[in-house]
Amino acid sequence: RWNVLHLSPTTARFLQQAGGVPARRLTDQVRPELRDEVHAVLHRALEDPAPHLSPAVAVAFNGAPHHVVVIAQRHAPGGEGRTLILVTFL
Repeated sequence: RWNVLHLSPTTARFLQQAGGVPARRLTDQVRPELRDEVHAVLHRALEDPAPHLSPAVAVAFNGAPHHVVVIAQRHAPGGEGRTLILVTFL
């Protein structure tokens, strides 16, 4: 379901929480510029345990352009038969 279980302190700049009820799904929280690539690497990580990298995506932070790469990798199995995926933004 792509629900977020934990966030590191520096993740905030890659996410945008809309007004209303807080989103739990990563694909609903991530900045629009990164949404397609996050969705794609999450699906690839479910199919194959190897790390999966997205192409570089142009994102503006405080008006300055940056290129962001998303890495998704299956993590140790979660409880209740869940598959956990570690997502890293570079």
